[in-house]
Amino acid sequence: NFSIRKNVLNYDDVMNTQREIIYKQRAQVLDGEDLHESILKMSEDLIQSTVDSYLVDDEVKDDWNLVGLREHFMGWLIGPEDLDYDEDDLGDVSKEDIVNTLSTKAGEIFEAKEAEYGSDVMRELERVILLKVVDTKWMAHIDDMEELKKGIGLRSYGQKNPVIEYRYEGFEMFDAMVESIREDTIRMLLTVKLQKNEAPEREQVAQPDAPNAGAGDGSFTDEPVRAKKIGDNDPCPCGSGKKYKKCCKAKDMANK
Repeated sequence: NFSIRKNVLNYDDVMNTQREIIYKQRAQVLDGEDLHESILKMSEDLIQSTVDSYLVDDEVKDDWNLVGLREHFMGWLIGPEDLDYDEDDLGDVSKEDIVNTLSTKAGEIFEAKEAEYGSDVMRELERVILLKVVDTKWMAHIDDMEELKKGIGLRSYGQKNPVIEYRYEGFEMFDAMVESIREDTIRMLLTVKLQKNEAPEREQVAQPDAPNAGAGDGSFTDEPVRAKKIGDNDPCPCGSGKKYKKCCKAKDMANK
């Protein structure tokens, strides 16, 4: 659950709280959990929040930015014929109708891909894409938070508590990152095309910023990173989700 909040008292608490949320999600992916229901919920939340941002008022349709909404989803969720209402038709359309139309479209695309690639490939594809998006966005977020920390101290001169400012803006940035993860994940899943109907292997985009995170258990400590012997039955450090003896170790043995 990306929306968890805790009482944070200092700079480190902010980042550690955010890490706990992110690495819990990563652990689910690396442990090979079935994420299908979570993906469907992400799709529903994405559609609802996007419609709410473009169609602010349920009743005052003069304020609706339907053009912007169509442009936002065009080419990856809808086509030119979708949500194309004339003035008379629009009078009978509610926000809920539009949310339902978009949700139905998303469901149809997911079902078509499942029929084409098979459920096993789609489940792995969901894990592969989510891991790639989460890692990419998280690494960028770490850099952004470091820049925020550098500049936030200057605000103490304006009689503002820098930690409170950092906490507030840090979680605003975190929420924006989560929304970006959700949209990029769903967009990629709805538009992905596979060769030979085989899902790519899970791959960590970059080394995580927390010790032990690469092991897939979602944990991290303040202890320094030390070299650790990898057991045959441990998750492979490459992030494939396979056991070490059946992944990189097997490849190494084959190359000898």
